[in-house]
Amino acid sequence: MSIQNRELVLPPGSQISDKELNSRYKVIGEVEGGGKPSQFQLLRAVEETSGELCVLKMVPRANLKPYPHLLTTLRKEALLAGQFSLQPHPNVCLPIRVSETRTQIAVELDAVEGGDLLEFLTGYNKDQPAKMFKWVNETHPGKILVQVLRGIEFLHSNRIIHGDIKPENILMTRRGVYLPSTDMVSPLGCIFKICDFGSSQLVPLQAGNDMLSGVKVGTIGYMAPEVMNYDGSGGKIGFESDMWSLGILLYVLLSGELPFEPTDSQAQKEFYDDPKRSLKKRPRWKKFSRLSRRFILELVAKDPADRLTIAAALQNEFLPGRRSGGDE
Repeated sequence: MSIQNRELVLPPGSQISDKELNSRYKVIGEVEGGGKPSQFQLLRAVEETSGELCVLKMVPRANLKPYPHLLTTLRKEALLAGQFSLQPHPNVCLPIRVSETRTQIAVELDAVEGGDLLEFLTGYNKDQPAKMFKWVNETHPGKILVQVLRGIEFLHSNRIIHGDIKPENILMTRRGVYLPSTDMVSPLGCIFKICDFGSSQLVPLQAGNDMLSGVKVGTIGYMAPEVMNYDGSGGKIGFESDMWSLGILLYVLLSGELPFEPTDSQAQKEFYDDPKRSLKKRPRWKKFSRLSRRFILELVAKDPADRLTIAAALQNEFLPGRRSGGDE
């Protein structure tokens, strides 16, 4: 099989044999419920040199043609793995190493055993259908959000826009436990890690206003209006776009639902036109504390320039340990 340079994930000359790849890892089994069978497989493995448990994303080279986005994603993962040789932050799950052979590409990832945040949030109602989605208090979603914010702070400080912040892309080191007699609590001792950098963008130092034009990535429901091209710019993304997604994430954490139905184009337009007015119509909005409502509105400001920066968000009074008292 002849491989053209344009089909390579790694620079020419960096490829290895399948035999060498197999010698790097001892495969234990598949990750339950992981991967996309038509595109890639997720395997639990041990890295032979260190003896550490890891997850391998295995992509057959034959899948790159029918799924061209895979090549773009793999190249981004290879770039990140080369930029950060070790996991640089506890709240970020970056690719550790990318290996490429004539037949497949392997991406080594941290082994995170607790599933993702969406599974945890939806599992509460699944196990207890009679109970309404409700936290003991807002400290618990605040504990989750502050870890996500710290991960985003690290990415932004390295000029990386994540581009697709949502519960599915936040991994947990421990599975949540649901107690029938109580409302929801955040898993004790759990570390939350941002993953999936397929939509990420590296902002060049000379980018000027740090907005990248002609970029439309992310997931409908979490994408900022400028990314969705509601401002007529043709689609653009910046660090501020991640901040919008964090505001939506907080709303989802508090309510268990998105602030609008992603398939309802009219509801989507109304939300993007006037987020504050739209949110006030939501039945659960009034159940939020004043601090959480204010925080969300400061994150989902329509104008990107009006949104909180990551540094300001980390100092917000809603977060545990930063509350000056009384304003619930």
